Amino acid sequence: MKEKVVQDIYDKLVSLGFSPVKGGDSDVSVVEPALNLKLGFAPKKMSFEFTVLVNEIDKAIYFYEMANENNPIFASKAGLPTGIKSVSRKVKGSFTNEAGEIVKYDFDLGELPKIIRAIGEKHGYMARKVTRKASAQYQ
Repeated sequence: MKEKVVQDIYDKLVSLGFSPVKGGDSDVSVVEPALNLKLGFAPKKMSFEFTVLVNEIDKAIYFYEMANENNPIFASKAGLPTGIKSVSRKVKGSFTNEAGEIVKYDFDLGELPKIIRAIGEKHGYMARKVTRKASAQYQ
C-alpha cells in the first residue's frame, strides 16, 4: 500500500515538471535550486525544497516544504540575507532535465499541499505538514 501512495506522489510531481527523487532520507524529495517566479517585472529566482515521508503505522503522509526567494540585489539594499522567504508562490519557466529534454512548468506551489492531501484521502492516509525537515525524513 505504501508503495502505491509513494508512486502516486512521485507521478504527480513528475507531471508538474519536477525531477523528484525516490529514496534516500525520505520517500520522495524535490530540490529545485532555481525556479523562475511568475510575478513581477524583474527576473527573480526561487529555490524550492519538498520532502515527503509516508508512514504506514500512523497512516499519515508527512511533508515539508521550503521556498526562498533568491534576489541578492533586493536583499542587500534592504539589509537582509540573500535568501529570504518568498511572498510569491507562482512559478513559470523551463529547464533541461537529466535526459536532455526541455521541461516547461507553470503552477502555484501553494497547490502542492492540496495535491498531497487528495492523494492521502484517496488511499486512506492523513496528510500533515511539518515544520522541521527531519520530521519528514527517516530517523
